[in-house]
Amino acid sequence: MGYNRAMHLKIFLKKKESAFTLIEVMIVIAIISVTSAIMLVSVSSQRVARDIQQSIQQAAAGIREVQNYALTGKKNSLGGSACYFGFGINPLALNTYQYLVSSRDPVTGNCGNPVVIQTVTLAGGVTFSDLNPNNVYFALPRGETATWNGSSFVNLGSGALPYQLNKSSQSASVCVYAAGLVKETVVGGTCP
Repeated sequence: MGYNRAMHLKIFLKKKESAFTLIEVMIVIAIISVTSAIMLVSVSSQRVARDIQQSIQQAAAGIREVQNYALTGKKNSLGGSACYFGFGINPLALNTYQYLVSSRDPVTGNCGNPVVIQTVTLAGGVTFSDLNPNNVYFALPRGETATWNGSSFVNLGSGALPYQLNKSSQSASVCVYAAGLVKETVVGGTCP
C-alpha cells in the first residue's frame, strides 16, 4: 500500500476542525474571569456586612450588660459604692469599647469621675465611626440613662444616643434611648 497524500490531508484537516482555536480558549477564560470577579466582590460585600452585624450585636450586648449592672446593683470591683455604670468608646482605639463605673465619694456623697473596669475589642476590623463624647451611663438602682459632661452626670433627655460602627463603606448603628431601650439597626440603618 502506497502513501496516499489526499487521504493524509483529509485526516489532517479533520483533526484541525475538531480542536479549539486560541481565540476561543481566550474568550472562555475571559468569561470565567469576569464571572469570578463578580462573585468575589459579592462574597466580600456579604462578609463585611456580616462582620458589622456581629459587631453591632456585640456592642449592643455590652451596653445591655452595663445596664444590667445598674439594675441589679452589681458590686463595684474597684471598691466603694457604685452610682453609675457606663459604656464608652476607648479614646485610644476606635475598635475597642470600655465598661465604666462611677463611685460615690464617701465624704461628699457625689458621684466621681468614671473609671474603666474592662476593655473589649471588636472583631473583624470593624471600628466605631468617631469618638462619641457622650458615653451612656445607667444610674443605680433603676437604670436611668445619663451622659457625663466632664464634671457631672446629665440625664439623656429625649432622642437616641447613636453608636455607629463602620467597615469599608458600610455602617450600622446601636441606638440607646432615654427610656433605656437599646436597639440595633441593620447594615445601612441609622438611629431614628
